[in-house]
Amino acid sequence: MTMWLPGDLNSAKPKYQALADAIAQAVADGELPPGTKLPPQRRLADALRVTLGTITRAYAEAERRGLLEATVGSGTYVRQQQQSDGFRIQERSSSVIEMGFTLAMDEGQTELLRRHTRDILDTPQLFDALLDYVPETGLRAHREAAQRWLQEEGIVRPADDILWCHGGQNAIFTALHALCERGDTVLSDGITYSGFILAARYLHCRHIGLPMDDEGLLPQELITACERHRPRLLYLMPQLHNPTGRQMSETRKRELLAICARYDVMVLEDNVQTGLMTHKPQPMVALSPDQVVAMGSCSKVMVGGLRTGFIVPPLAWRDRFRMAIRVNSWMVSPLMVELTARWMDDPQRPIIMDRQRADLAKRQALAAQYLGEFGYQGHPEVLHGWLPLPAPWRAQAFTHAMAEQGIALKPADVFAVGQFNAPQAVRVCVGAPLSIPTLEQALQCIAEQLRAAPSDAHWLDQGTI
Repeated sequence: MTMWLPGDLNSAKPKYQALADAIAQAVADGELPPGTKLPPQRRLADALRVTLGTITRAYAEAERRGLLEATVGSGTYVRQQQQSDGFRIQERSSSVIEMGFTLAMDEGQTELLRRHTRDILDTPQLFDALLDYVPETGLRAHREAAQRWLQEEGIVRPADDILWCHGGQNAIFTALHALCERGDTVLSDGITYSGFILAARYLHCRHIGLPMDDEGLLPQELITACERHRPRLLYLMPQLHNPTGRQMSETRKRELLAICARYDVMVLEDNVQTGLMTHKPQPMVALSPDQVVAMGSCSKVMVGGLRTGFIVPPLAWRDRFRMAIRVNSWMVSPLMVELTARWMDDPQRPIIMDRQRADLAKRQALAAQYLGEFGYQGHPEVLHGWLPLPAPWRAQAFTHAMAEQGIALKPADVFAVGQFNAPQAVRVCVGAPLSIPTLEQALQCIAEQLRAAPSDAHWLDQGTI
Protein backbone atom coordinates (compact mmCIF):
# COMPACT_ATOMS: atom_id res chain seq x y z
CA MET A 1 0.00 0.00 0.00
CA THR A 2 1.41 3.42 -1.00
CA MET A 3 2.44 5.60 1.93
CA TRP A 4 0.55 8.89 2.20
CA LEU A 5 2.72 11.97 1.78
CA PRO A 6 1.60 15.61 1.97
CA GLY A 7 2.04 18.06 -0.87
CA ASP A 8 3.97 21.29 -0.45
CA LEU A 9 3.90 22.47 3.14
CA ASN A 10 3.28 26.09 4.11
CA SER A 11 6.78 27.47 4.68
CA ALA A 12 5.41 30.45 6.64
CA LYS A 13 4.41 28.19 9.53
CA PRO A 14 6.40 25.91 11.82
CA LYS A 15 6.81 22.55 10.11
CA TYR A 16 4.68 20.63 12.58
CA GLN A 17 1.78 23.07 12.17
CA ALA A 18 2.10 23.00 8.40
CA LEU A 19 2.00 19.20 8.44
CA ALA A 20 -1.05 19.20 10.74
CA ASP A 21 -2.74 21.61 8.28
CA ALA A 22 -1.87 19.25 5.41
CA ILE A 23 -3.43 16.33 7.28
CA ALA A 24 -6.57 18.41 7.90
CA GLN A 25 -6.80 19.29 4.22
CA ALA A 26 -6.29 15.68 3.15
CA VAL A 27 -9.07 14.57 5.51
CA ALA A 28 -11.40 17.30 4.23
CA ASP A 29 -10.66 16.38 0.59
CA GLY A 30 -11.25 12.68 1.17
CA GLU A 31 -7.63 11.86 0.40
CA LEU A 32 -7.40 10.42 3.93
CA PRO A 33 -10.79 8.79 4.54
CA PRO A 34 -11.95 7.76 8.03
CA GLY A 35 -10.09 4.74 9.35
CA THR A 36 -6.97 5.31 7.25
CA LYS A 37 -3.76 4.39 9.04
CA LEU A 38 -1.14 7.15 8.83
CA PRO A 39 2.51 6.34 8.11
CA PRO A 40 4.68 5.38 11.09
CA GLN A 41 6.27 8.53 12.46
CA ARG A 42 9.86 7.54 11.73
CA ARG A 43 9.09 6.55 8.13
CA LEU A 44 7.29 9.84 7.49
CA ALA A 45 10.12 11.79 9.11
CA ASP A 46 12.62 10.10 6.79
CA ALA A 47 10.45 10.70 3.73
CA LEU A 48 9.99 14.40 4.53
CA ARG A 49 13.53 14.86 5.83
CA VAL A 50 12.38 16.33 9.12
CA THR A 51 13.01 15.31 12.71
CA LEU A 52 10.99 12.63 14.43
CA GLY A 53 9.94 15.27 16.97
CA THR A 54 8.34 17.33 14.18
CA ILE A 55 6.16 14.39 13.14
CA THR A 56 5.26 13.62 16.75
CA ARG A 57 4.15 17.23 17.33
CA ALA A 58 2.23 17.30 14.04
CA TYR A 59 0.33 14.11 14.87
CA ALA A 60 -0.38 15.42 18.37
CA GLU A 61 -1.69 18.71 16.94
CA ALA A 62 -3.91 16.85 14.44
CA GLU A 63 -5.22 14.69 17.28
CA ARG A 64 -5.94 17.80 19.37
CA ARG A 65 -8.04 19.08 16.46
CA GLY A 66 -10.03 15.85 16.53
CA LEU A 67 -8.68 14.55 13.21
CA LEU A 68 -6.64 11.57 14.37
CA GLU A 69 -6.69 8.93 17.07
CA ALA A 70 -3.72 6.90 18.28
CA THR A 71 -4.05 3.31 19.45
CA VAL A 72 -1.22 1.91 21.54
CA GLY A 73 0.57 -0.88 19.69
CA SER A 74 -1.39 -0.30 16.48
CA GLY A 75 -0.66 3.17 15.12
CA THR A 76 -2.34 6.47 14.31
CA TYR A 77 -5.58 6.56 12.32
CA VAL A 78 -7.92 9.13 10.83
CA ARG A 79 -10.87 9.31 13.18
CA GLN A 80 -13.85 7.28 12.01
CA GLN A 81 -16.15 9.88 13.54
CA GLN A 82 -14.89 13.15 14.89
CA GLN A 83 -16.08 14.01 18.38
CA SER A 84 -17.42 17.29 17.07
CA ASP A 85 -19.58 15.34 14.59
CA GLY A 86 -20.98 13.21 17.39
CA PHE A 87 -21.81 16.38 19.33
CA ARG A 88 -24.00 18.03 16.72
CA ILE A 89 -27.80 18.11 16.68
CA GLN A 90 -28.99 17.53 13.13
CA GLU A 91 -32.37 18.43 11.67
CA ARG A 92 -34.83 15.62 12.27
CA SER A 93 -35.10 13.11 9.44
CA SER A 94 -38.00 10.72 9.01
CA SER A 95 -35.59 8.19 7.51
CA VAL A 96 -33.42 7.95 10.67
CA ILE A 97 -34.34 6.30 13.97
CA GLU A 98 -32.48 8.60 16.36
CA MET A 99 -30.95 6.72 19.29
CA GLY A 100 -27.87 8.87 19.64
CA PHE A 101 -29.13 11.68 21.90
CA THR A 102 -30.75 11.73 25.35
CA LEU A 103 -33.96 13.63 24.67
CA ALA A 104 -36.90 14.09 27.04
CA MET A 105 -40.16 12.29 26.33
CA ASP A 106 -43.22 14.52 26.09
CA GLU A 107 -45.75 13.47 28.70
CA GLY A 108 -47.53 16.82 28.85
CA GLN A 109 -44.75 19.31 29.53
CA THR A 110 -45.03 21.03 26.14
CA GLU A 111 -48.74 21.67 26.68
CA LEU A 112 -47.90 23.03 30.12
CA LEU A 113 -45.34 25.37 28.56
CA ARG A 114 -47.89 26.56 25.98
CA ARG A 115 -50.28 27.44 28.81
CA HIS A 116 -47.59 29.33 30.73
CA THR A 117 -46.58 31.16 27.55
CA ARG A 118 -50.16 32.30 27.00
CA ASP A 119 -50.40 33.44 30.64
CA ILE A 120 -47.23 35.53 30.26
CA LEU A 121 -48.46 37.07 27.00
CA ASP A 122 -51.79 37.89 28.67
CA THR A 123 -49.93 39.85 31.38
CA PRO A 124 -48.42 42.79 29.41
CA GLN A 125 -46.57 44.32 32.36
CA LEU A 126 -44.82 41.03 33.14
CA PHE A 127 -44.12 40.32 29.48
CA ASP A 128 -42.54 43.73 28.99
CA ALA A 129 -40.37 43.28 32.10
CA LEU A 130 -39.12 39.91 30.84
CA LEU A 131 -37.95 41.55 27.60
CA ASP A 132 -35.72 43.99 29.48
CA TYR A 133 -32.13 43.64 30.66
CA VAL A 134 -31.63 42.09 34.09
CA PRO A 135 -28.46 41.53 36.17
CA GLU A 136 -26.32 38.50 35.31
CA THR A 137 -27.58 36.93 38.56
CA GLY A 138 -31.12 37.03 37.16
CA LEU A 139 -34.31 37.80 39.07
CA ARG A 140 -34.63 36.71 42.67
CA ALA A 141 -37.91 34.87 42.04
CA HIS A 142 -36.10 32.77 39.42
CA ARG A 143 -33.26 31.96 41.78
CA GLU A 144 -35.76 30.89 44.43
CA ALA A 145 -37.45 28.55 41.94
CA ALA A 146 -34.08 27.01 41.13
CA GLN A 147 -33.39 26.71 44.86
CA ARG A 148 -36.55 24.63 45.36
CA TRP A 149 -35.68 22.44 42.37
CA LEU A 150 -32.13 21.84 43.57
CA GLN A 151 -33.38 20.77 46.99
CA GLU A 152 -34.93 17.78 45.22
CA GLU A 153 -31.42 17.03 43.89
CA GLY A 154 -30.01 17.08 47.41
CA ILE A 155 -28.41 20.52 47.01
CA VAL A 156 -29.47 22.87 49.81
CA ARG A 157 -28.08 26.35 49.20
CA PRO A 158 -29.29 29.94 49.59
CA ALA A 159 -31.00 31.33 46.49
CA ASP A 160 -28.27 33.94 46.06
CA ASP A 161 -25.68 31.16 45.60
CA ILE A 162 -27.42 29.92 42.44
CA LEU A 163 -26.74 31.29 38.95
CA TRP A 164 -28.84 30.57 35.88
CA CYS A 165 -27.03 29.82 32.63
CA HIS A 166 -27.80 28.83 29.04
CA GLY A 167 -28.17 25.09 29.66
CA GLY A 168 -25.78 22.45 30.90
CA GLN A 169 -23.25 22.88 28.11
CA ASN A 170 -22.97 26.58 28.84
CA ALA A 171 -22.51 25.73 32.53
CA ILE A 172 -19.51 23.56 31.62
CA PHE A 173 -18.04 26.29 29.43
CA THR A 174 -18.63 28.92 32.12
CA ALA A 175 -16.94 26.78 34.77
CA LEU A 176 -13.89 26.14 32.59
CA HIS A 177 -13.73 29.84 31.74
CA ALA A 178 -13.99 30.90 35.39
CA LEU A 179 -11.69 28.31 36.94
CA CYS A 180 -8.98 27.70 34.33
CA GLU A 181 -6.44 29.58 32.30
CA ARG A 182 -5.17 28.65 28.85
CA GLY A 183 -2.84 25.65 29.16
CA ASP A 184 -4.15 24.50 32.55
CA THR A 185 -4.57 20.76 33.05
CA VAL A 186 -8.05 19.37 33.62
CA LEU A 187 -8.89 15.78 34.50
CA SER A 188 -11.90 13.54 33.95
CA ASP A 189 -12.79 9.90 33.51
CA GLY A 190 -11.13 8.51 30.39
CA ILE A 191 -14.62 7.95 28.96
CA THR A 192 -16.69 11.07 29.61
CA TYR A 193 -19.26 13.47 28.22
CA SER A 194 -18.12 14.66 24.80
CA GLY A 195 -19.35 18.21 25.47
CA PHE A 196 -16.72 18.58 28.18
CA ILE A 197 -14.01 17.14 25.91
CA LEU A 198 -14.76 19.70 23.21
CA ALA A 199 -15.13 22.63 25.62
CA ALA A 200 -11.75 21.86 27.21
CA ARG A 201 -10.16 21.58 23.78
CA TYR A 202 -11.74 24.83 22.59
CA LEU A 203 -10.42 26.70 25.64
CA HIS A 204 -6.93 25.21 25.11
CA CYS A 205 -6.87 23.24 28.35
CA ARG A 206 -4.72 20.16 28.62
CA HIS A 207 -7.26 17.40 29.15
CA ILE A 208 -6.21 14.04 30.61
CA GLY A 209 -8.58 11.08 30.92
CA LEU A 210 -8.08 8.62 33.79
CA PRO A 211 -8.97 4.92 34.20
CA MET A 212 -12.21 3.84 35.88
CA ASP A 213 -13.68 0.83 37.61
CA ASP A 214 -17.35 -0.10 38.13
CA GLU A 215 -17.85 2.99 40.34
CA GLY A 216 -15.93 5.47 38.24
CA LEU A 217 -12.60 7.22 38.66
CA LEU A 218 -9.91 5.25 40.51
CA PRO A 219 -8.46 7.16 43.50
CA GLN A 220 -4.89 5.97 42.96
CA GLU A 221 -5.02 7.12 39.34
CA LEU A 222 -6.15 10.55 40.55
CA ILE A 223 -3.24 10.73 43.01
CA THR A 224 -0.77 9.83 40.26
CA ALA A 225 -2.25 12.43 37.90
CA CYS A 226 -2.15 15.12 40.60
CA GLU A 227 1.51 14.34 41.36
CA ARG A 228 2.52 14.42 37.69
CA HIS A 229 0.38 17.15 36.18
CA ARG A 230 -0.77 19.53 38.95
CA PRO A 231 -4.31 19.82 37.52
CA ARG A 232 -6.64 22.74 38.10
CA LEU A 233 -10.00 20.98 37.73
CA LEU A 234 -11.59 17.52 37.92
CA TYR A 235 -14.84 16.95 35.99
CA LEU A 236 -17.09 14.13 37.23
CA MET A 237 -20.63 12.73 36.85
CA PRO A 238 -20.75 10.72 40.09
CA GLN A 239 -24.52 10.39 40.42
CA LEU A 240 -25.00 8.89 36.96
CA HIS A 241 -22.11 8.65 34.54
CA ASN A 242 -22.71 9.51 30.90
CA PRO A 243 -22.33 7.33 28.84
CA THR A 244 -21.67 4.20 30.95
CA GLY A 245 -24.38 4.66 33.60
CA ARG A 246 -21.99 3.91 36.48
CA GLN A 247 -22.84 5.29 39.91
CA MET A 248 -20.30 6.28 42.55
CA SER A 249 -20.59 5.33 46.22
CA GLU A 250 -20.36 7.97 48.93
CA THR A 251 -17.14 6.33 50.15
CA ARG A 252 -15.54 6.83 46.74
CA LYS A 253 -16.81 10.41 46.54
CA ARG A 254 -15.27 11.27 49.89
CA GLU A 255 -12.00 9.60 48.92
CA LEU A 256 -11.75 11.59 45.70
CA LEU A 257 -12.69 14.83 47.46
CA ALA A 258 -9.95 14.27 50.04
CA ILE A 259 -7.39 13.80 47.27
CA CYS A 260 -8.57 16.95 45.48
CA ALA A 261 -8.36 18.94 48.73
CA ARG A 262 -4.81 17.69 49.29
CA TYR A 263 -3.70 18.86 45.84
CA ASP A 264 -5.90 21.98 45.62
CA VAL A 265 -8.03 20.71 42.71
CA MET A 266 -11.54 22.07 42.11
CA VAL A 267 -14.32 19.63 41.20
CA LEU A 268 -17.03 20.25 38.58
CA GLU A 269 -19.99 17.97 39.32
CA ASP A 270 -22.38 17.38 36.40
CA ASN A 271 -25.87 16.15 37.35
CA VAL A 272 -27.67 16.82 34.06
CA GLN A 273 -28.70 13.18 33.48
CA THR A 274 -30.26 12.56 36.90
CA GLY A 275 -33.49 14.58 36.60
CA LEU A 276 -35.83 11.57 36.64
CA MET A 277 -34.05 9.56 39.32
CA THR A 278 -36.23 9.23 42.41
CA HIS A 279 -33.60 7.99 44.87
CA LYS A 280 -30.61 10.23 44.32
CA PRO A 281 -27.52 9.68 46.45
CA GLN A 282 -25.94 12.64 48.21
CA PRO A 283 -24.11 14.78 45.63
CA MET A 284 -20.47 15.75 46.02
CA VAL A 285 -21.35 19.42 46.39
CA ALA A 286 -23.28 18.59 49.57
CA LEU A 287 -20.18 16.84 50.95
CA SER A 288 -17.78 19.68 50.12
CA PRO A 289 -19.55 22.93 49.10
CA ASP A 290 -16.34 24.99 49.16
CA GLN A 291 -14.54 22.68 46.75
CA VAL A 292 -17.26 21.57 44.31
CA VAL A 293 -19.05 23.49 41.55
CA ALA A 294 -22.42 21.85 40.88
CA MET A 295 -24.23 22.21 37.57
CA GLY A 296 -27.37 20.87 35.95
CA SER A 297 -30.41 21.59 33.83
CA CYS A 298 -34.00 20.48 33.24
CA SER A 299 -33.45 19.49 29.62
CA LYS A 300 -33.80 15.73 30.24
CA VAL A 301 -37.21 16.10 31.90
CA MET A 302 -38.54 19.29 30.32
CA VAL A 303 -37.44 20.39 26.83
CA GLY A 304 -34.05 21.14 25.36
CA GLY A 305 -34.91 24.21 23.32
CA LEU A 306 -35.31 26.70 26.18
CA ARG A 307 -31.55 26.39 26.90
CA THR A 308 -31.77 27.00 30.62
CA GLY A 309 -29.63 25.49 33.34
CA PHE A 310 -27.95 26.44 36.57
CA ILE A 311 -24.59 26.46 38.22
CA VAL A 312 -23.75 26.60 41.94
CA PRO A 313 -20.17 27.77 42.59
CA PRO A 314 -18.50 27.97 46.00
CA LEU A 315 -19.08 31.34 47.65
CA ALA A 316 -15.42 32.34 47.17
CA TRP A 317 -15.80 31.89 43.39
CA ARG A 318 -19.27 33.39 42.94
CA ASP A 319 -18.11 36.80 41.68
CA ARG A 320 -15.78 35.18 39.17
CA PHE A 321 -18.66 33.08 37.80
CA ARG A 322 -20.90 36.14 37.65
CA MET A 323 -18.27 37.90 35.57
CA ALA A 324 -17.92 34.89 33.26
CA ILE A 325 -21.67 34.95 32.57
CA ARG A 326 -21.65 38.71 32.08
CA VAL A 327 -18.80 38.81 29.56
CA ASN A 328 -20.12 35.79 27.67
CA SER A 329 -23.77 36.80 27.24
CA TRP A 330 -24.44 39.64 29.72
CA MET A 331 -27.35 37.66 31.18
CA VAL A 332 -29.59 34.67 30.61
CA SER A 333 -32.90 35.41 28.86
CA PRO A 334 -35.39 36.20 31.64
CA LEU A 335 -38.27 35.11 29.39
CA MET A 336 -36.83 31.60 28.99
CA VAL A 337 -36.00 31.40 32.70
CA GLU A 338 -39.53 32.54 33.63
CA LEU A 339 -40.99 29.66 31.58
CA THR A 340 -38.61 27.19 33.22
CA ALA A 341 -39.32 28.50 36.72
CA ARG A 342 -43.09 28.30 36.17
CA TRP A 343 -42.72 24.71 34.98
CA MET A 344 -40.63 23.85 38.05
CA ASP A 345 -43.28 25.18 40.42
CA ASP A 346 -46.34 23.91 38.54
CA PRO A 347 -48.39 21.33 40.53
CA GLN A 348 -48.63 19.22 37.35
CA ARG A 349 -44.87 18.89 37.05
CA PRO A 350 -44.45 15.95 39.51
CA ILE A 351 -47.34 14.15 37.79
CA ILE A 352 -45.71 14.61 34.39
CA MET A 353 -42.39 13.37 35.72
CA ASP A 354 -44.08 10.26 37.15
CA ARG A 355 -45.52 9.56 33.69
CA GLN A 356 -42.06 9.97 32.19
CA ARG A 357 -40.61 7.52 34.71
CA ALA A 358 -43.29 4.94 33.96
CA ASP A 359 -42.74 5.28 30.22
CA LEU A 360 -38.98 5.14 30.63
CA ALA A 361 -39.20 1.99 32.77
CA LYS A 362 -41.07 0.27 29.92
CA ARG A 363 -38.46 1.41 27.42
CA GLN A 364 -35.53 0.23 29.51
CA ALA A 365 -37.30 -3.10 30.09
CA LEU A 366 -37.58 -3.52 26.32
CA ALA A 367 -33.91 -2.69 25.90
CA ALA A 368 -33.01 -5.30 28.52
CA GLN A 369 -35.28 -7.84 26.84
CA TYR A 370 -33.61 -7.48 23.44
CA LEU A 371 -30.05 -6.59 24.44
CA GLY A 372 -29.63 -8.09 27.92
CA GLU A 373 -27.84 -11.18 26.59
CA PHE A 374 -25.11 -8.88 25.24
CA GLY A 375 -24.47 -7.16 28.59
CA TYR A 376 -26.68 -4.08 28.10
CA GLN A 377 -26.70 -1.86 31.22
CA GLY A 378 -29.50 0.66 31.67
CA HIS A 379 -30.99 2.35 34.73
CA PRO A 380 -34.85 2.27 34.67
CA GLU A 381 -35.01 6.07 35.24
CA VAL A 382 -32.30 7.16 32.80
CA LEU A 383 -32.63 7.96 29.10
CA HIS A 384 -29.67 5.93 27.86
CA GLY A 385 -27.90 2.61 28.32
CA TRP A 386 -24.43 1.21 27.65
CA LEU A 387 -23.99 -1.72 25.27
CA PRO A 388 -20.65 -3.62 25.19
CA LEU A 389 -20.14 -5.23 21.80
CA PRO A 390 -19.35 -8.94 21.36
CA ALA A 391 -16.16 -9.85 19.48
CA PRO A 392 -15.26 -9.31 16.72
CA TRP A 393 -17.46 -6.21 16.47
CA ARG A 394 -15.76 -2.82 16.85
CA ALA A 395 -17.72 0.27 17.84
CA GLN A 396 -17.16 2.26 14.65
CA ALA A 397 -18.00 -0.69 12.40
CA PHE A 398 -21.14 -1.45 14.38
CA THR A 399 -22.45 2.13 14.35
CA HIS A 400 -21.76 2.26 10.61
CA ALA A 401 -23.67 -0.99 10.07
CA MET A 402 -26.62 0.35 12.07
CA ALA A 403 -26.53 3.69 10.24
CA GLU A 404 -26.92 1.79 6.97
CA GLN A 405 -30.17 0.45 8.44
CA GLY A 406 -31.27 3.96 9.44
CA ILE A 407 -30.51 3.67 13.18
CA ALA A 408 -28.22 6.31 14.76
CA LEU A 409 -26.09 5.30 17.77
CA LYS A 410 -23.03 6.83 19.45
CA PRO A 411 -19.77 4.78 19.57
CA ALA A 412 -17.55 4.85 22.64
CA ASP A 413 -14.87 6.73 20.65
CA VAL A 414 -17.01 9.88 20.81
CA PHE A 415 -16.62 9.87 24.60
CA ALA A 416 -12.89 9.01 24.75
CA VAL A 417 -10.43 11.62 26.01
CA GLY A 418 -7.36 12.06 23.79
CA GLN A 419 -5.51 8.77 23.39
CA PHE A 420 -7.54 6.98 26.06
CA ASN A 421 -8.31 3.48 24.86
CA ALA A 422 -12.07 3.42 24.23
CA PRO A 423 -13.91 0.14 24.86
CA GLN A 424 -15.79 -1.53 22.03
CA ALA A 425 -19.23 -0.32 23.10
CA VAL A 426 -22.03 2.03 22.06
CA ARG A 427 -24.46 4.29 23.88
CA VAL A 428 -28.12 3.46 23.20
CA CYS A 429 -30.70 6.18 23.88
CA VAL A 430 -34.28 5.06 24.44
CA GLY A 431 -36.15 8.37 24.93
CA ALA A 432 -37.66 10.83 22.45
CA PRO A 433 -38.38 11.04 19.58
CA LEU A 434 -38.95 7.27 19.54
CA SER A 435 -42.40 5.77 19.97
CA ILE A 436 -42.58 2.45 21.78
CA PRO A 437 -43.24 0.46 18.55
CA THR A 438 -40.34 2.22 16.78
CA LEU A 439 -38.06 1.58 19.73
CA GLU A 440 -38.93 -2.12 19.76
CA GLN A 441 -38.30 -2.35 16.02
CA ALA A 442 -34.91 -0.66 16.42
CA LEU A 443 -33.89 -2.84 19.36
CA GLN A 444 -34.75 -5.96 17.39
CA CYS A 445 -32.57 -4.73 14.50
CA ILE A 446 -29.68 -4.00 16.88
CA ALA A 447 -29.92 -7.48 18.41
CA GLU A 448 -29.97 -9.11 14.97
CA GLN A 449 -26.93 -7.10 13.88
CA LEU A 450 -25.04 -8.09 17.02
CA ARG A 451 -25.55 -11.73 16.13
CA ALA A 452 -24.25 -11.19 12.58
CA ALA A 453 -20.56 -11.20 11.71
CA PRO A 454 -19.08 -7.82 10.72
CA SER A 455 -17.85 -7.25 7.19
CA ASP A 456 -14.17 -7.88 6.42
CA ALA A 457 -14.09 -5.00 3.91
CA HIS A 458 -12.12 -2.72 6.24
CA TRP A 459 -9.40 -5.30 6.78
CA LEU A 460 -9.20 -6.09 3.07
CA ASP A 461 -8.80 -2.38 2.25
CA GLN A 462 -6.45 -1.44 5.06
CA GLY A 463 -4.58 -4.67 5.78
CA THR A 464 -0.83 -4.82 5.16
CA ILE A 465 1.81 -7.48 5.03
